[in-house]
Amino acid sequence: MSSTPSEFPLPSGLKQWRGYRGLTQGQLADVLGIGQETISKWELGRGMPRVDQAHKLRRFLGAPTVDAVFPEVVEPTRRRRTVRARRPRPSGAAA
Repeated sequence: MSSTPSEFPLPSGLKQWRGYRGLTQGQLADVLGIGQETISKWELGRGMPRVDQAHKLRRFLGAPTVDAVFPEVVEPTRRRRTVRARRPRPSGAAA
């Protein structure tokens, strides 16, 4: 019975998916147009890919989600401005 990698915690997630597909760090780096050292850093948990790189890796490796390869990747969100409630005006004050 062959097993398919599922969600692995960092730093082994990418390494296990890469091994499952029979790829070296260099081959995977070539797909993304980056250095092999970068793949090594990701596998060791010393760096994280940009969101676009993580999605490209997910598709290339056939992983069901980015979280399966990089559980700690969080898509950037827009910074929200905090809105403070206005203080009520004292009664009798002009509008």
